[in-house]
Amino acid sequence: MFQGIGFDGMNILFATGGTGGHISVALSLAKELSCKSEKYHVKFSLNFNSFFEKKLKKNKFDYVAYSLKMPNSFFTFTWISFIIDNIKAFVKIFCFITKFKPDVIVGFGSYASIPAVFAGFLSFKKIKIILHEQNVIPGKANRALSLLASKVAVSFKASENLFRRKAVYTGNFVDKDFFIVTKDNGVKELKLKSNKFTIVVVGGSQGARAINQLFIKAANCIDDSIKKNIQVIHICGAKDYDNIRQNYDSLAIIDYQIIAFSDKMPLILAASDLIISRAGATSIAEISAVGRPSILIPYPYAGNHQKFNAQVLEDNKAAIVFDEGSISEQILADKIVALINDRQRLKFMAQASKNLADPESTNRMEHLINISYENTK
Repeated sequence: MFQGIGFDGMNILFATGGTGGHISVALSLAKELSCKSEKYHVKFSLNFNSFFEKKLKKNKFDYVAYSLKMPNSFFTFTWISFIIDNIKAFVKIFCFITKFKPDVIVGFGSYASIPAVFAGFLSFKKIKIILHEQNVIPGKANRALSLLASKVAVSFKASENLFRRKAVYTGNFVDKDFFIVTKDNGVKELKLKSNKFTIVVVGGSQGARAINQLFIKAANCIDDSIKKNIQVIHICGAKDYDNIRQNYDSLAIIDYQIIAFSDKMPLILAASDLIISRAGATSIAEISAVGRPSILIPYPYAGNHQKFNAQVLEDNKAAIVFDEGSISEQILADKIVALINDRQRLKFMAQASKNLADPESTNRMEHLINISYENTK
């Protein structure tokens, strides 16, 4: 909140990508700022994504969207199309910025944020540029854009030395509901059985076929006498939904819920006794906020940055981490059973996870935005 400053309002542009990891964290921050003061005027730029565009509309945030698709190979003619699309995106967002006149632009990473940050840097208005880096190891986009930024907000203290004097530790942002929801809230709202061990399987906003299939096979390796005391909430993504539902019909797990996407993640994660997940920065922040033990299987591509995110939880005894290439269904099944039979370890992991949560991250970012705004005057 602004204190002691003559101030009619601040225009802020959040430059995001087109995936849940980028947009969810930006949306959480935007909602929190809007709740604190009507003087924050936040708008978004993003890659076309109908699901997340609907979420922005639902939360009454204006946005501009453009279409960018990164080529799969360096030696391909699709790069020509990619360059042309970037030029179109730059022109579109430049016009948007000229009309909106943001005081601050916050870039949340990914190649789709580049046109907006670059347009802001070249605009006729003095605009402060802040980047937010979610991962321990920065992505290529933020590494490049850091040259244009005044500050880089980092989610992990281990990242501070990578941006040197521009780095400011803020932590990652999640909805405040993750910090206040209880297990009883989740069990009641989701109509779960309180006497059963609850496993939540989640692969990220786009789903993760490898994790989906791995858990199904692992469940088949667990003895029926144990499975009858398990209930599962499986968030599998839209593409894999029908296939996963058919597979569950053959399992001896009677109680299960299969979900493509959900807006009830605080309740779902809080209801769990164990979470099996990828290791995206947003997922890790949410798991820590609810204070739950987890088995993490990092996505092995995209610079392998999820491995370093997961390492933070593993080093703090909050999670067990497996490489996708080395884990088998039997290994996963054995680990699940071992944890079910070791409630003391689960309790210790849950507390370690909660210790990593950072409820002040939004306040730190708000302060950084305010200071940056003051420096434009």
